[in-house]
Amino acid sequence: MTPLAIARAIGIAGRLAPTELVFEPGHLIAVIGPNGGGKTSLLRALARTEDAFGTVTVEGHDLDQAREAERSRLVAFMPASREAPWPIRVADFIELGSDKPDADRTFAMIQSFELESLVDRPIDRLSTGERARAMLARTLTAKARLLLLDEPLSNLDPYWVLRTIELVRAEIAGNRSSALVSVHDLSLLGRFDRALLVGYGAIIADGDPAGIVDSEEFGAVFRIQSAEAGWSIRPAEDPRSSR
Repeated sequence: MTPLAIARAIGIAGRLAPTELVFEPGHLIAVIGPNGGGKTSLLRALARTEDAFGTVTVEGHDLDQAREAERSRLVAFMPASREAPWPIRVADFIELGSDKPDADRTFAMIQSFELESLVDRPIDRLSTGERARAMLARTLTAKARLLLLDEPLSNLDPYWVLRTIELVRAEIAGNRSSALVSVHDLSLLGRFDRALLVGYGAIIADGDPAGIVDSEEFGAVFRIQSAEAGWSIRPAEDPRSSR
């Protein structure tokens, strides 16, 4: 299968070590790791922000060389922040996700995220969860080939956590695109096709989510282990054991 996107030696100085990645179309990929481990840095390096080095090509197009209109169709990045500095209508906010206004596509996203009753409300007057849904709707509007979603499930109630995963999966299946989603709730990993374990500013493991959860690297990075109740804190290593 021809890769959808290839990342070569990408990173951010002092935050993410040089990394090589290949993404196939139609994959939903979880990005997991402890706070400060490098999840956001990885997504930002792929999105080519914050002086990221290396190269990212999507369908053979170098993102650093692509014009803005072309770039928006190749990659879409949703930051973890839910701040909305402008009092713009929700419908207008979502439509701005595409470089070319498309009323049908905007309406489809409004329906998918059940925002019909909020379309005329200023985006900064929504609850955090409502704003998260509007921001994700805006991100999906352009039908970008590579979706980079930083904690899109935060601030959502259980229904919307599951529904959002369904909507993103349907989107990438319909467009033959791929999505990287940073997540904190490890119980959701079974819903993903692949997982990237990020810690200490580097990718520690890359593969099947179940295999990564059972790995030694997972326990070492998260400092937890499986237990009858779900998880327990992993005992600290005796420093004398390395002598």
